[in-house]
Amino acid sequence: MVIRKTIVATIAAITLTSSVYAMGPGKDGPCGGGPPPAPPNIEQLTNKLDLTEEQAASLKQLFDSQKERHREKGKERRKAHDQMHEKIASILTPSQMEAFIAMKPAGCRKQ
Repeated sequence: MVIRKTIVATIAAITLTSSVYAMGPGKDGPCGGGPPPAPPNIEQLTNKLDLTEEQAASLKQLFDSQKERHREKGKERRKAHDQMHEKIASILTPSQMEAFIAMKPAGCRKQ
């Protein structure tokens, strides 16, 4: 029974890490993610596109709501990631979990 658990844990670890590494580094660095790009500067858009005050206000509102959506999605992704890590930790032994965490690039490890 112990051998079976070890085999299952090893397969799970290999599958999880290989799929993570197969995706490659994210667009903003080896850990992926990073802050979303800043919304365009309303003043610059107003000048370059000759926006009316109403257009500028509408764009500002749109950009602000998009920024909030990005923030909320980031929180959701972090929560899902933490839940996955808890499940992995329940499958692996403590020493396997240490090795699993050590497999991530140095800047991506949880402290």
